[in-house]
Amino acid sequence: MSKLFNAEKVLWLAAQEKPLHVSPKEAAYFSDLDGIVEERLAAGHLEKCGSDDSGDYYRCTRAGLIDLYKMKIAWRKKNGKSIEKEMAKLNELLASSS
Repeated sequence: MSKLFNAEKVLWLAAQEKPLHVSPKEAAYFSDLDGIVEERLAAGHLEKCGSDDSGDYYRCTRAGLIDLYKMKIAWRKKNGKSIEKEMAKLNELLASSS
């Protein structure tokens, strides 16, 4: 199975203006997308926001955005990048969820 996706990429795609699209044929493409989407749905990080004859559409939940920003911060720290913007957004998300 190809490692085309990881949790961070799936959450990032679902956080964009256009929702994340998952085709019912995804498993046949030897992609790991459908498995990651199922895991993130179960964790409450994604929510299904629509479907049509081409597949299902997903958006990030607040919990998913918090997890996404934690992953971004960890990656940026590991790679010596500034985390100022990501920390500000994470703190905003955490403050609005209480």
